[in-house]
Amino acid sequence: MRAIALVFSARKKGNCYNFACFMLDKMEKKGLETELVNLCDYDIKPCQNCDYECLARINPNTGQKEYRECPVKDDIENIWRKVWDADIFLMFVPTYGGVPPALYVSFTQRYQSLWRKAPAKEELPKKVIGAVVLASPDGASGGELTPAIVAGELRCHISMGYQQGGFEVMNNAGYKTDNVRGHLIEEEEIQNRLSFLTKRLLETVLKE
Repeated sequence: MRAIALVFSARKKGNCYNFACFMLDKMEKKGLETELVNLCDYDIKPCQNCDYECLARINPNTGQKEYRECPVKDDIENIWRKVWDADIFLMFVPTYGGVPPALYVSFTQRYQSLWRKAPAKEELPKKVIGAVVLASPDGASGGELTPAIVAGELRCHISMGYQQGGFEVMNNAGYKTDNVRGHLIEEEEIQNRLSFLTKRLLETVLKE
């Protein structure tokens, strides 16, 4: 069994990184192979300078659909291949200016150019997906958008065949720990919620 965690923070070792380490450590102790991917360490480009190569065009001579390769070359396909190989797929998404980080937007939007290479739907039912969002929906302007956007992403993957493993929204307001430069992982409530999510993911993927 293998678990992969994608951290979409622009900080190398911020709160989302700490959350991912906490959960992966618990999974390692259960015998899983784990990998943490810090997106800020990779070359991630947004959609740009394209002609909708990711969308089908109809060949006027044959009437058949034709697809072309995405012209943007970076690390996104390699990371998605790591995700497809894992049994547990986790996303850790902070909120920047009321919305998900640019790394998250670029990574998820570029999937459109890769869906033909993804595993077939019948290969996915034994795989599990989960996410942790760090947001203050009642505080920052637009702060409710990040949970909604990530929830939509989860529903998309579940519709493709993944099992729902859990979705946690951590409201970073109200803790004693500095919610920006501190270490929220030190908060007992945070640890309890991450432990619960870890347990649920493991129960789901191991129930076979």
